[in-house]
Parts: sequence; C-alpha cells; structure tokens
Amino acid sequence: MDIVNLAHYAEGLVVGSICSRGTALEAVKAIPLEGGGVRTIREVVNLALVGVWFGGIFLLPAKGQDVVVFKNGDRLSGTIKYLDHGQLIFSSPLIDGDAKLNWRQIARVESERVFQLQTIAGERFLGRIGKSAGSGESADELVIIMSDSEQKLRRNEIDWLRQTVAGLSGLLEISVGGGLSLTKSNNQKQFNADGGVSYETPGYRAAFSFSSIFTTQQETVSTNRQNFRLEFDKRLSPRWGLGALGDFLTSQEQQLDLRTIVGGGPTYDAIRRERLNLRLIGGLVWNNERYDVGATVTPTENGLEGLAGLYVSWFRFRQWNLDSTLFVFPSISVAGRVRMDWNTSLKYRLIRGQSLWWNLSQTVNLDSRPPATLPGSDYVTTTSISWSFP
Repeated sequence: MDIVNLAHYAEGLVVGSICSRGTALEAVKAIPLEGGGVRTIREVVNLALVGVWFGGIFLLPAKGQDVVVFKNGDRLSGTIKYLDHGQLIFSSPLIDGDAKLNWRQIARVESERVFQLQTIAGERFLGRIGKSAGSGESADELVIIMSDSEQKLRRNEIDWLRQTVAGLSGLLEISVGGGLSLTKSNNQKQFNADGGVSYETPGYRAAFSFSSIFTTQQETVSTNRQNFRLEFDKRLSPRWGLGALGDFLTSQEQQLDLRTIVGGGPTYDAIRRERLNLRLIGGLVWNNERYDVGATVTPTENGLEGLAGLYVSWFRFRQWNLDSTLFVFPSISVAGRVRMDWNTSLKYRLIRGQSLWWNLSQTVNLDSRPPATLPGSDYVTTTSISWSFP
C-alpha cells in the first residue's frame, strides 16, 4: 500500500467519525513534492490522524478499562480485581496473569466500575472511582462517585477495595476445597471438604461456612465429623457492630449427634492494618446437645453459655494467609464448665496471581466437663487444595 492509499485508508478509519460530528476536511490546496506530483492537505491531515489513531491503540485505555497512575507518572490500563493488605491485584493484556501492585507506590486509580471499599477508620462506601465533577483534587486522592454524592479520600486512607459482581450491590466471596489421604498399611482413607460463601455491603455482612471429614479403615467403624456455621454482622459504626452466630456440629469421636449453638452480641474491630486484622465478639448463646443413644445418661442437654471470641487474619505480602477464630463458652447453667472451639487455616498460593491455594487446617474442640464416659476433646488436622473467588 503506497502512502496515498494509506492516507485514504486512514480517512475511512478516523475522518469519518470526525465528520459525523460536523467537522469537514476539504482538499483546498496542493503541496508540491520533490520529483513531481502533489499532496493535498487532506492527505497530510489523514497521515497525521494515522499516527494519532495507531498511537491511541497503545497509549490510551480502552473504554471500560481501569487506569492505575503510579507516583512516578507511569500509567497502566487493565482491570482492577481487588485491594487487600497493601497490594492491588490487577490484570492487563500486557501482563501474563495477575499483577500484584504495591498500593503505596500508586498515586490514584480511575474506573467506571462499581466498587465497595473500606477506610482504615472503618467507613465503607459503594460507588465508582474517578475524577470529581469539580476541580481541586490532589494527585494522591481518590474520588468515590456514589449515586447521590461524592467523597474524596486520600489513597493511604483505603484499607481494602473490592469490585462488585454485576447485578449485586455488595461484595460476594466464594471458596471451596478438598483433600484425600490414603494409608496402605491399614487401608485407611480420609476425605475432607470445606468451603464457604459470604456477602458484604457497607451496612452488614452474612457468611456461611462448612467443613466435613469422612474416615474409613479396614475392620473398624467409619467415622465422620461435620461442622456448619452461619454468621451475621450488622455494622453500627466504623468499628462497632452487632453479630449473630449459629453453629452446628456432629462428631462421632465425641459421640455427638448434633450440637446447636445460637446467639450473639456486640463486635469490635480492635486492629485494622494492612497485614493484620483483629475482631472481637462477646455475648450469650443457647447450647443444645444431643448425644448418641446409650452414650450418656442424659442424651439431650440444654444450657445458657457466655460467648467470648476473636477473629484474626494475618497476611504476608505475596503468598501466605493465616486465618484463625477462637471461641470460649463459659457455661452459665452448669457451674465450672467451659468449652473452647479453635479453628486455624494457613493458606499458600500455589500459582502466582491465581486463586488456587494449598491449605493446612487445624480444628480443636475442648470441654472441661463433658458428660460421664465421653471424651473431653477432639482435634483434626487436614490438608487440602482450594479455589477462591475473587
């Protein structure tokens, strides 16, 4: 394609769109060329537009893409997935897989998508991130554009940020995992599965989680253990909330057909940092226990218990996650009885930039005064591979 044909081709790509807005380019003058011939102003302008058009492909973000601006002035276009513990997870056609960007090195971000975010002070917002309709925002400032107002925040005030799922006004998280172990000597097989789903808005959070373990062994009775948990937290202020807990446990080791716990109380976010979060809960729960027939003189027991608990989340910048919950239940109905439930999960990201994890989990249940002849403790250690969203 010679240069004149290239100019006419460019006209079809870019000039048409300009003319559609009422701008006309007319060849009113000819420019002489060395060696004879002429080049019209129309062709010169079209060649210039070719450079702008091709340059725009590589320099300007596509419609709907997010833009990250670094403190040194560099810009990166792509898709913001989430911000947590000081790192912004970002995907781009220029990057193989997801990139982890240091939040401290980012001056600002711009996006047409809807995000939910939380400040270090505990305030939560739902809206788009962009430039203010007015003027005056600093280079290190984010503007949250909500349905009825705007909120300016310093970049270092943001604790976490999540993109909402289309059609939902809150943050949806899903995880599922499983593991299998085999022992040849006694023909033992153990299968474990765990997972959960949570949904969070600026005003509340609801979550469901489960864990199941099935063990079979040659010439012995198969055993199983299942635990299901429901949680709800209503935010009353940036740090205070009101939490509700429902826990359902069955354990053949403890000859427990079903233990049902329902209750709750106030919650408090004691520590909220980039790599460490600590939340406390206190209150009351009602405990109903149903044991195997013949395992105890009173197969069904009911009682009121106190509740003291904590949630800990620790994050190492690149690959490691540690989540732990501890609940202590001092009995009010049975003097001297104290129960404890402790769950810890250590996760390692198997593939950089992907939501595939290796998990090491530990669960411990203790009872200072179990029914006569029944064990006062049960513990389980499992490994698994899990996937999470986002």
